[in-house]
Amino acid sequence: MNNRHASKINRTESSAPPGATDASHRSGVFAKARRDGRGGWGLVLIDRARSLRTLALSDGAVVGTTSRDAQLIGDGVEPEHLRVSVRSDGCYLEDLGSTEGTFVGGVRAQRIGVLHGDVVRLGRQLAI
Repeated sequence: MNNRHASKINRTESSAPPGATDASHRSGVFAKARRDGRGGWGLVLIDRARSLRTLALSDGAVVGTTSRDAQLIGDGVEPEHLRVSVRSDGCYLEDLGSTEGTFVGGVRAQRIGVLHGDVVRLGRQLAI
């Protein structure tokens, strides 16, 4: 690498103000959906009798049959089944003492981090 090339790299790296992030490198997971409709996250519900549907989630949302945050009606889903936490290090699901449990990737969990594409089961309701 010659000096001219090294100088160009240094200028490019230092052109952004300290602490700034390039929009193209931001995470796709946000605690809340943004006004432009992008961001946020949710579950795609799988049911043989119905077509695919989505359940939008946000930080602190309680998922269950009587929930005002994220209502989910299905076999084995409790009135307050689980709580969603979105943190800087990822998204977490916390089972709230449900009878039939919360499973991620086939493993029953009390509190577990989830990633894009994980298979989640709440009671007998499957979701991705």
